[in-house]
Amino acid sequence: MNLLKLYTLLLAIVAGVACSTLEVSSDHDESFDFTKLKSFDWKPVKRSSESGGSQEEAMVINPLVERRIVNAVNRQLTAKGFQKQESNPDFLVDYALGVKGRTVRSYR
Repeated sequence: MNLLKLYTLLLAIVAGVACSTLEVSSDHDESFDFTKLKSFDWKPVKRSSESGGSQEEAMVINPLVERRIVNAVNRQLTAKGFQKQESNPDFLVDYALGVKGRTVRSYR
């Protein structure tokens, strides 16, 4: 019986953590004609050594998370009819991640 209570408590904790809110924001020029855009590519990423910043200034992203984000965006844009094109794309894709009100630690 104690094991059942432990599992129930664990399930309640996991469910509580899963219910945390996620805020997403975006902005765009409403006068721009997006129907003219057909192809995309990813904006080149400047790492801290390229930009002259220190390791503390650079945001460290887990390569697995980065790959998942890129794959998800590629799938969504392709599903909407855009084509990934490395030379002379119509627009570049980039993203930024931030955490507000929490302490985040990264271990390598």
